[in-house]
Amino acid sequence: MVFQSHLKTKILYLWNVWLRAHNKAFKRDSCRMAFLVCSGFGGESGLRKLGLGGIHPLT
Repeated sequence: MVFQSHLKTKILYLWNVWLRAHNKAFKRDSCRMAFLVCSGFGGESGLRKLGLGGIHPLT
């Protein structure tokens, strides 16, 4: 009974370690994707292509 409890604890620990690593990787990939999407607009000229150039307060 003690062995099963120890095994269950070890499995839960390993599962939590894996989840933390997976979440960190997901957050990192999400940041990369957001940067790629934003940089894909290429600043003001990219917004003008979409017809949104006039809504910037400094234009």
